[in-house]
Amino acid sequence: MKKAIKVCSILILLAMAPAQAMAEWVPISKSINTGQIQFLAVSVKNPNVILAASSKEVYRSEDTGLSWKRILGIRGTSNQIHCVYLDPVDSKKVYVGTDQGLKASQNAGGKWKNLFQPVESQAKSVLSVTRDPEDANRIWIGSGSGLIALNESTGDFKKVQGLPATPVHSILFNPTGSPRAVVSTEQGLYKSGINLNDWERVSVEIKSEENSEEIKNLEQFDVEELNMPTYFSSLIHLPNSGKFYSATPKGIFESSTDAASWRSLKGQNLPSRSINDVERSSNTFYAATNQGIYQWNPKKETFEDFSAGLDSKEVSSVMYNESGDYLLAATNKGVFKFSHPELLIEPSLFNQSISKEPHVQDILNHFKSEPTILDVQNAAIHYAEVHPEKIEAWRKAASRKALFPSVSFDRSIGTNQNIDLDRGGTNDPDKFIQGPNERSFDWSVGLDWDISDLIWSTDQTSIDVRSRLMAELRDDILNEVTHLYFERRRLQVEMLLSPPRDLPVQLEKEIRLEELTAGIDALTGGYLSRCLRVLQ
Repeated sequence: MKKAIKVCSILILLAMAPAQAMAEWVPISKSINTGQIQFLAVSVKNPNVILAASSKEVYRSEDTGLSWKRILGIRGTSNQIHCVYLDPVDSKKVYVGTDQGLKASQNAGGKWKNLFQPVESQAKSVLSVTRDPEDANRIWIGSGSGLIALNESTGDFKKVQGLPATPVHSILFNPTGSPRAVVSTEQGLYKSGINLNDWERVSVEIKSEENSEEIKNLEQFDVEELNMPTYFSSLIHLPNSGKFYSATPKGIFESSTDAASWRSLKGQNLPSRSINDVERSSNTFYAATNQGIYQWNPKKETFEDFSAGLDSKEVSSVMYNESGDYLLAATNKGVFKFSHPELLIEPSLFNQSISKEPHVQDILNHFKSEPTILDVQNAAIHYAEVHPEKIEAWRKAASRKALFPSVSFDRSIGTNQNIDLDRGGTNDPDKFIQGPNERSFDWSVGLDWDISDLIWSTDQTSIDVRSRLMAELRDDILNEVTHLYFERRRLQVEMLLSPPRDLPVQLEKEIRLEELTAGIDALTGGYLSRCLRVLQ
């Protein structure tokens, strides 16, 4: 059932509109001071953590771009940033390559140290950084004069033999194991053996149909000896095809599965042959150029424009986060985000045996047994006791107040002394004689009606104030519970349409789902969880 729903959903998305119209690029770097973003890095395990860097500053976001914090600034006119890197295991570990070496932070940019700063001036330029997937202490540095192996624990480093002493722009470890790694230098591409000690320069076929005019000028050179600065830049490996891909100023090149031979990728219908960056997603890859971003369609073997909605077509870097399933673009007007790009093209999910025409409602019906948003909103209102009926009851009670009198009760108890004057004889003095005390008791009941309350009660003013405050509180509660409800529903649909392949990513999404459920329960007194338990 789940597989059928997933297939239907992809077909719906592809049939409803072209790729550019099904989603949009959203700017997420408005709080960054500069718009000239050149480099990006994302956390493998935590999709909320993003790094964005210009040539002089590095910014960090821990809420997927809602807010940013400047964590590093580079001084000096001759010192610039060339790369940023987030540790795949611990996102608090940040590495920044500059013209003066490699800077590292262990606490998310709070404190920095110079991790790599050789004496040789050319080697100081750090162009690329990656951690060895089999050795947690080893960091591979692409410097301006070759490949460097750095032991992070001791700080010791050594230059890798077998490679030319020229700038290394990209280092890629092969997840399939053979070759173990591929590096791009300004003298060509090299692949390694199993132990990273044996390096072999690979064969690159420059000639292609698309750039025949340029080849006429290149054929006079021996390509094996040609030093072409920054010819091969970023490297990626696409698991679906088992091939490697590289961005170059002459277009995108693809390799054989063993990376031994490379040639220009066929079907390059790009307006610009100069490729700034390439990045793979779950099913395809993307090319960043000065004229926009393009998505490779493996089924059609051609590129499709993926730039609709971008404020700037000058894209210097592109980055994909699998756990968050979003694509980032670094432009000269900031960072832009595109959610769920792989849903637009996933040919492996098409099942020709499905004859029923799919509908969006087929997806939503999967959750029809759960409480609706109206049910959740009503539960939140009554749990917080901010329902409108409460104010209406107050108004009715105030209007009936004039019919009921104010009741007063009074009582009094009095005690009087009886004193008499006894006048004696001529020679006898007068005497005062005290008799028995006289006691009195009195009581009364009074009824008082204020007829003016039949027309207007002064309590209405207080009720109006309380009504306004209650309406504001009710709106805040409804906004919060509505946001949580649909954020939870989007996550449910995402997990249904694109189930995580890695266990850590799956756990992260499940925990996020529980977090959103708990947030709704907190506003409704556990209403959602009670309903879900009934459904189980």
